[in-house]
Amino acid sequence: MIRGLAKRVGDSFNYASRRIPKNTLHTAGNTCIMFHGITKANYAHINSRQLPLSIFVNHMERLGKYYQPVDLETFFHEKDKKHKKPLLAITFDDGFANNLHLAAPWLVQKKWPATIFVTGLNQSSSPFIWSDLVDLAEKVWKVPLLEIQNQRFIRQKDTLRHEQSFCTLRDYIRYLNPNTQFKEQLAKALQIHDRLANYKESPEWFALLSDQEIQDLDSLPGIQIGAHGAFHNNLGSLPLSEAKNELEMHALWLQKLLGRKVPFLAFPDGSYHEALKPLCYAAGFSHLLAAGELRSPKDPQDAFIINRREISNCGSPATQFFDMYRNFN
Repeated sequence: MIRGLAKRVGDSFNYASRRIPKNTLHTAGNTCIMFHGITKANYAHINSRQLPLSIFVNHMERLGKYYQPVDLETFFHEKDKKHKKPLLAITFDDGFANNLHLAAPWLVQKKWPATIFVTGLNQSSSPFIWSDLVDLAEKVWKVPLLEIQNQRFIRQKDTLRHEQSFCTLRDYIRYLNPNTQFKEQLAKALQIHDRLANYKESPEWFALLSDQEIQDLDSLPGIQIGAHGAFHNNLGSLPLSEAKNELEMHALWLQKLLGRKVPFLAFPDGSYHEALKPLCYAAGFSHLLAAGELRSPKDPQDAFIINRREISNCGSPATQFFDMYRNFN
């Protein structure tokens, strides 16, 4: 009983300080991890996907004791082999500007390679990741009601829910209406530009990279750019024809921007299915990255798609327990 209590106290300390338990690291093997944004302040009360720099550094220094950071190309070719130290591939999703200003300088100083996956949303009239718009609506502006394309979303306990199906606005966008037009209407319904003009906090947790900033990142030693969808649509929920158009558009835009083809594609929200993979390869994306649980039973035998383990900004020991053990066990 005393030993069990001591273990729980030790685990609680690890989780509360956002440190990954040592015994978990030893059993994880070659691992590809996924972050989103790295910020100066802590925005866990708004967005758990953004990680403060201090916590990011804590994670990385601890991981660096047990893993050998490698570039993504090496990871794909060596992931099924045993190494003296397990391999670690470091990735960032969504293409936030803070990756250039905070994460990249630290990684370059450590000479640790990383891949930053970007969307083409900075070219749109509403250059924001849709899930960040939902966070602003629900947690910052506390919007009581939204009407989008004749669909009403009503606030229920800090969450906007579809009036008919009662599913959350977040899930409605992910699975029921994942197209670009709905996201544009979401931004319009929120009057996003007017609201942000009066937004007093720093936009560091939702501002996206500009074209020039993407090029600047790509020029840094060890840092490479990957694709994350033109509009951050859930590709697995789109009709195949729309997914095909988005993949081709995104591949061409990145090739023009960087002067070369980009081989790596990370599925937004990890959303894909088996029929999407040939379309990805045809568009020029030869190496694919998922997130969370793989959706296709064939993927463990597919050398050109890998899973990733997300590290997010958990706000409590209980949440940290779930997150770390879900991802590293």
